[in-house]
Order: sequence, then C-alpha cells, then structure tokens
Amino acid sequence: MPEDGDRTRCLFGTDGVRDVANRGLMTPEMALRLGRSYVLFLVERGISRPSIVVGRDTRRSGPMIECALLSGLASAGADVTCLDVIPTPGVSYAVTRLSCDGGAVVSASHNPSEYNGIKFLGSDGCKLNDGEEAAIEDYLGDIIFDEWRPTGPSVGNVYSRSELSSDYAKWVLDTCCIDVDPDLDIVVDCSNGAASYIAGELFGKCFRRARVIENNPDGSNINEGCGVMHMENLASVVTSGGCSLGMALDGDADRVLFVDPKGRMIDGDI
Repeated sequence: MPEDGDRTRCLFGTDGVRDVANRGLMTPEMALRLGRSYVLFLVERGISRPSIVVGRDTRRSGPMIECALLSGLASAGADVTCLDVIPTPGVSYAVTRLSCDGGAVVSASHNPSEYNGIKFLGSDGCKLNDGEEAAIEDYLGDIIFDEWRPTGPSVGNVYSRSELSSDYAKWVLDTCCIDVDPDLDIVVDCSNGAASYIAGELFGKCFRRARVIENNPDGSNINEGCGVMHMENLASVVTSGGCSLGMALDGDADRVLFVDPKGRMIDGDI
C-alpha cells in the first residue's frame, strides 16, 4: 500500500464523511463499514485491541448512525465507549482523559438536521489527516476487510459513559481560567445542538446572569434558525434584552461567534 500521505480520499471531505442521513454516504451500512475499516487501520499500525470513544450531536439520525458505527467498531475487535450527546471537543477530551487509541464523532456540524456525518480522531484527540482518512477508505475494498471476523472474547466490548459530558464541562471551567466579569449579562445560543445539556451548568458558573437559548433539541431543530448560521436570532435577543454579550455555537459546539451589545457580529477575524 502507498504511504498515508500519498493516498487520495473519495468518501472523506474536509471534516469527515457527510451526507443526508440514510442516503448516499451516510447509511447505517456505511457507518458499520467505516467503523470496521477504522479498526483495521489501527490494528495494521500495531494496536491489537483498540480502545475508541464515540460521541454525537442531537440529530434524530444520530442514534441510528451511532449504533451502526458502534457495531462496526466492536465487530472488528475494538473496545468502545459510548459518550452519548457531547460537544466534539468533549470527544477529544475523552480520548485523552481515558487514554484511548482514537475516537469518532457522529455529527454534521452546522448542516441542517437531515444531514449527518462521521469524523475520526487520533490518540491525541485531533482529527485524522487526509492520508490517514484515505488509508481508512482503502480497507473498505481490501480482502482483509471481509476476512477480519473476531469471535468469542476477541469481539469488542461496548461501554456507556454519558457522564463524561459533565466532566468535560468541569474540565473547561478548571482549565480556562480567564479573567471575566461575573456580572456580565450574556446570552448563549446552543443551536439546539451538542452543548444544549451542559451550557447552563458551564456558563452559569462563570456568570451570574447567563441566559441559555436554543437548548431544547428535538432531533429536528438543530441549527434551525439559530446558531452560527443564523446570528440574527442571537443579535435580536441581545439587543432587546440590553445584554453585554452574545455567543452562538454550531451544532457540534466546536465553533463560536459573538455579538456585541449593539448586535454586531464579532467573528474573530483580524
């Protein structure tokens, strides 16, 4: 096989594999196959029984894709820890916190709810590079793919550690010790996404007046008229309430944009 850096990708885009859920590239069948290929990728690099964490956002299709992915990973011999709904950076945290060999995120980030995706992480919690993703694709057509069938105790375990989302929020509080004014009146738009269940706890401990909005996911309303793709929603709440600052997250909570008291967007560009 060519070196990782020499391979080209067909399935993977700039941030994993994405498509309309249950169609095209993002079916349960493909999720299972990608899970098996990821384990083969790790095994071929000397990791005999990989340990992998998996988290997701709040899309209706999330549990469907997640279950298929977990099956693929475990059927290839990996021990898998399911984190349930958790921000993408929380999955990276869990990879290093649990000293895992890798991780996977089931999310389509800022895309509409009908989309979903899978992104793989390395042992450092960072996204795999292009060559590594291309190598995972290679295993889908390799003869070893169908022959690799662990049995008995060689089949992987699947564990549940949903409490790690709260641990991640506490870790953020402990490590991001910035000098903030606790009396700031802020609004946080969760995009009905992965930060919905922890944002209140997190920002409520930083600010005495922290208002969390768009944090009632129903499986279909992620990124719908809210979040980083719809800053007008947050700007309206901030200006009408006379607030000091607004923060908008995307669906998997790995991106943030701000608005000032006048509702003007602050995007971080210089």
